[in-house]
Amino acid sequence: MISIVSLHNIQFSANNVTVKLDDRTLLTNDFSKIQKALNLYDEIKNFIGKLEYDELLSGSIVAIRNDKDTEHDIETCLRKMLFDIQTLSNAIWFKYDSCVDTEVCFIFELGAKAKIANTMIKSGFYSSTGLKEILHIGYSDLSEIIENYYNKLNSATELVLGTTIVLNKDSERITRCLYHFSRARSSNVQELKIAEYCSGLESIFATSTSELAHILSERIAILLEGSLEKRMKIYNLIKKNYNIRSKVVHGASIKEKDMIDLSTKIDNISRKVICYVLENEEFQNLLEENNSEKINYYFLKKLFE
Repeated sequence: MISIVSLHNIQFSANNVTVKLDDRTLLTNDFSKIQKALNLYDEIKNFIGKLEYDELLSGSIVAIRNDKDTEHDIETCLRKMLFDIQTLSNAIWFKYDSCVDTEVCFIFELGAKAKIANTMIKSGFYSSTGLKEILHIGYSDLSEIIENYYNKLNSATELVLGTTIVLNKDSERITRCLYHFSRARSSNVQELKIAEYCSGLESIFATSTSELAHILSERIAILLEGSLEKRMKIYNLIKKNYNIRSKVVHGASIKEKDMIDLSTKIDNISRKVICYVLENEEFQNLLEENNSEKINYYFLKKLFE
């Protein structure tokens, strides 16, 4: 089976670039590679429609997967392809304020009776400003993101496809965090984005409901910065965002005028936090163990280092 999907809001900074996502999947804007995949079945243009066909050949980044030896059916392969593309979108966002997504995935099962199928997903990500902005990326940058972030992500990102219940008592902190971050990225309203970012940060740092705004602000500042001045700046920023979050969830009016700036800054902080989690094995293990006392002790040590 051959799966093909066009990525939105991202472009390679050069022509004829191909990056390996995994052993079965290429990310490419190489016209000849895309054309070769599309030519495997004669009726493909009629099936997917001229607009979709032309978009695949327009120079955008296209993911092409060859599942020739798979035992899975078409529906399973479609879901896995979309799952992996959403995982890639998350991984790219970890490094860049971005809104990479997709809408339609096409899959072709070749054989005695060729089959063609498609499915859609409504992700609708936005940048931290609430806009759709195109990210221009090079070969080395995307390869680094795949190695450092995409390959480290696990089933937590499956929540983007709505196949996992992520807010129950058995869900992991990282799973809940990514859920809220995805909801933040899916909104183009700064106030709602801020509320979801704060909820995601709670999923990582909260160990009680007492003095929550102070605890989050303090722990994020300690984790991300070393100097007193920079820690104070982060602390005050998180407190201000958390105040907005409280107003949002309680239905109060919001009078702040610098919402885009606040949204951009907390997006940046959220990305730094999730990168720290993925790159710090000790802290990641603490989150997976989900022992509040051990998490408290971890930050107590950090406070006095």
